Amino acid sequence: MGGYSDYLMLPPGGRKPVAGVCHKRGVNAKLPPVWMIYIRVPDLDASLKRCQELGGKVLVKPAAMERAAATR
Repeated sequence: MGGYSDYLMLPPGGRKPVAGVCHKRGVNAKLPPVWMIYIRVPDLDASLKRCQELGGKVLVKPAAMERAAATR
């Protein structure tokens, strides 16, 4: 796919990304091939704790995200 940039999906009429596809390198190098979705939660620490209690795993330590510029 050559030199394409990461790909973001916006909902109809939306301005904020809800999913994306990115290169498997840099901070994403250790991630398995998956769709990355963005879910807003009121308390990230509590949500991560509950996820782990239910058997989920944190694959990458939480970090602040840069605001992505949406292009068409």
